[in-house]
Amino acid sequence: ATLGPLMGRMLDTCGRKKGTLTAALLYTIGALSTTCDTLPMIFAGRAVGGLGTSLLGSAPEAWVITEAMRGKQGDASSLSETFGIAYSYDPVVAIVSGQISGAVAKQHGPTGPFLFLPAFLVGACLIAMMFWGENKAETNDKQEAPKKATVRDGVKIIWQDKKTSHVGRNSKSF
Repeated sequence: ATLGPLMGRMLDTCGRKKGTLTAALLYTIGALSTTCDTLPMIFAGRAVGGLGTSLLGSAPEAWVITEAMRGKQGDASSLSETFGIAYSYDPVVAIVSGQISGAVAKQHGPTGPFLFLPAFLVGACLIAMMFWGENKAETNDKQEAPKKATVRDGVKIIWQDKKTSHVGRNSKSF
């Protein structure tokens, strides 16, 4: 969570597709670190996996939003429906994932699901590589560069906009 603003800026400059692929790689390293025998390596793997989680929480959504905004003359009216459908399936995906993880853990022990996870991440990466175009934050060279937002600016906006504050609290509750 601490590195969230840094990750967001990295996605804007390097690209959302690259961010998603990097997230999968970092998450895989974190998952595979569960096989390490030393506590420092497990902690390092946990930190790397946390970076992957931070990217995974924003890169794919940022990609979808940017693609929608670039579509039909910037008409993003389908975003509400798209995210509504996606979020309505979250509980189903969580239940199915839990059942698969439980079955894998029963067969291969408590680290089994972490060793099984990279197969899903590779599949997701292949889909992104084949079907996604890269997108980055657009810059307009003709205009004066706007002042870069700071973490303080973001916190101020969150505190001032009650809707944003509620969305943030609710999304972190799950």
